[in-house]
Amino acid sequence: MNRRTFLRAANCSLIGTTSIFNTLMNLRLAGVAAAATAPAEDYKALVCLFFHGGNDSFNMLIPSTPGEYSIYQATRSNLALSLSGPGAALPIAPLNTGGRTFALHPSMPNLRSLFNSENAAFVANVGTLVQPTTKAQYVGGSARLPKNLYSHDDQIVQWQTAINQGQTNSSGWGGRMADLMLSGDATGKDFFGINLSGSSIFQVGRSVGSYPIAASGAPVLDNKNNTNPFFVRRNAALKSVMEQNYANLFDRVYARESKRSFDLEAQFNSAFTSATVNTAFPATDIASQLRAVARTIAGRSLLGRNRQTFFVLIGGFDLHAGLNAQHSALLGPVDGAIKAFWDAMVEHSLQDKVTLFTASDFARTLRSNGQGSDHAWGGNHFVIGGGVKGRRIYGNYPTALTLGGALDVGNTGLLLPGTSCDQYFAELALWFGVSPTDLPTVLPNIGNFYSTTSGSAPIGFLL
Repeated sequence: MNRRTFLRAANCSLIGTTSIFNTLMNLRLAGVAAAATAPAEDYKALVCLFFHGGNDSFNMLIPSTPGEYSIYQATRSNLALSLSGPGAALPIAPLNTGGRTFALHPSMPNLRSLFNSENAAFVANVGTLVQPTTKAQYVGGSARLPKNLYSHDDQIVQWQTAINQGQTNSSGWGGRMADLMLSGDATGKDFFGINLSGSSIFQVGRSVGSYPIAASGAPVLDNKNNTNPFFVRRNAALKSVMEQNYANLFDRVYARESKRSFDLEAQFNSAFTSATVNTAFPATDIASQLRAVARTIAGRSLLGRNRQTFFVLIGGFDLHAGLNAQHSALLGPVDGAIKAFWDAMVEHSLQDKVTLFTASDFARTLRSNGQGSDHAWGGNHFVIGGGVKGRRIYGNYPTALTLGGALDVGNTGLLLPGTSCDQYFAELALWFGVSPTDLPTVLPNIGNFYSTTSGSAPIGFLL
């Protein structure tokens, strides 16, 4: 529970005295894993772009080698994208696929440009795993599997916590990184994780929460600057309440945290409004969110942070019906938004300091249900940044998207992941500054997939 959530709950709910006391104690007594803060000039940011609902990512990145495409086309039937004619998929030629060719969804020409200029890469067939698993182990029931596979709620949480066995855990892997990187630093903790989706467990640590903002900046008190005498008196009364000394524990903490919330809002919006981003962004919700990320990064010096995570969400991907048209309507705005965000980072010479990566509940079945596709497992994701070793597809994109094939555990094109989320996240965390020895604190299952003493990169797209 972060401070803002606590204050909202205290205002709107009837809470027993015991639970209030326990919450206050947990807020104040939670431990912090110690690590030195990086030098002030050493800025890095991770931006998580979450496709809510389960992105049909085998129509975002498709095989175009003739034999592989024929299998894809037969498997996907009415969902298959064309390689020629109007609305054809956009060809790409990766540097590391041994002559295998691929194509991107026709709504993503800007992503293709970033890929071709080696500033974007794909990681293929990524998904939640507890341990390396084969199809025989899955079918035979001998592998330990993520809890409640194919469930939106559970898989969203697991992508954000990296606790795929479903153990109760109130922290996300981004929050655990923050815990490690903040050593008793009481200033600016709320600005380590910036959230534009309202809430995300990804950025919640033992002592650090996510700071929610909107496209226009941090939320402010209604009529805070209204000169109407009523609001002037009300605001003065609120300020007086927050500055009083109280004997009651609840009153004292409530006043202190209310004042802190007002102070943080003022600090954040001062940085946000002073930042200049000249790059034009499209007039879409996802572009507005990424523009707010760009403005926050541009104003970073006033927030006192040299490491930040951002969580941005776009919904609507649970396309059991109307997939072809609606998928295009979703991916097009994403494509425009990421191009503008990249240009904004170039504008500020920060493209090497910022990495944007995608996540989603899961991919979707290769087999059409007649109108769309259903919940599946492993899927494809892209990473963008000046530090990315781009124009490459990492992991193992299946050589044959065949129903009932070597990776299909449901006979519907429900693919067993070839790369675990832990490996994907580990690469990002190590680039961000987490040490190999601290990696198991951030990602408890990483030892099942990667040796932290190997000296090698978990995947290789950043390291």
